[in-house]
Amino acid sequence: MTFRSLCAALTSVVLGVCLAGCPGQQTDNQLTQHLTIQAIQSGGGFVGFTGTSFSQGIPAGKQVHLLSAKVASSSGEFSWMTSLVGTPTLSDAPVLVQKASFAGAASPTDLDVAYTGDLRQFYPDQDVRVYWVLQFAGAQAQSYPDGVTLTFTYELEIK
Repeated sequence: MTFRSLCAALTSVVLGVCLAGCPGQQTDNQLTQHLTIQAIQSGGGFVGFTGTSFSQGIPAGKQVHLLSAKVASSSGEFSWMTSLVGTPTLSDAPVLVQKASFAGAASPTDLDVAYTGDLRQFYPDQDVRVYWVLQFAGAQAQSYPDGVTLTFTYELEIK
């Protein structure tokens, strides 16, 4: 079992237990996903995704809303990145989260939640993916020969 699948399995168990609460009650859940970027090229970009599968499923009639999102970098800083956008698909989809500028941002930093509606419409089969589009800075203050890992943390409201 890979580290990523272990994290997804643990997330599924924790979220599944949280989702099994009483009907009509609201629960807040925290979800963490990791994204490794192997090469950072000045002025370039990156497209990739993070994903989690909710094995327990979200009970019928429940809505899922994204309350907040943060990102941390294994580099400890974000001088290498200028912007970030997260969407539920690569095609015609609304922006879920974004950060228009990382100038002066510390790690971790808050992302702007752009979509506050029910997320279930994007994930009918319980497999949640966020597709990321990152833009790298034109001038790099330092190099990252081993790449960097981004850790995304989301707070979800299920009601």
